[in-house]
Amino acid sequence: MAIESIIQLSPKDKEELLKVLEGQVPAIRNRRETITRRMELNHAAWRGTHTRSFFKSDTFAHFIPAARRVVERFVTRGTQMLLPSSEFFEVYPGDELDDEAGKRAESTRAYLVYLFRKKLRTYSLVKQLLRCFLLYSRAVVKTGVRIERSGRETLIW
Repeated sequence: MAIESIIQLSPKDKEELLKVLEGQVPAIRNRRETITRRMELNHAAWRGTHTRSFFKSDTFAHFIPAARRVVERFVTRGTQMLLPSSEFFEVYPGDELDDEAGKRAESTRAYLVYLFRKKLRTYSLVKQLLRCFLLYSRAVVKTGVRIERSGRETLIW
């Protein structure tokens, strides 16, 4: 289904508009090709396909591409800066003198730690975002829905 335009242009205006836009369309396409080429070169350098600048590790018998080494070092350091600990929240009991409230607060804290470490996996998510940002200049998250049944409860993650 095509979008119909309500704007009526005279043949002279159409020619002028065509002359203005004719030069910009290839420029827009060329800009996109430049961005795509840069992303392809970044990915090729990370995989080590088009370059011979490898880093020979002392502990491994294989070569690691230098670009991958730089990217992974940045990803590791960036993740440590963004998430120094998986416990980036605080849980306090409502009544600090009540032992039962302290146990409930500790239980809530343990559940949140489990949730962020095991279920949501924040470290791997942040690493994936940083790596994708370095390689492709944009951060893309692969997401999905997982349904777990435990007894009568249905959990959706």
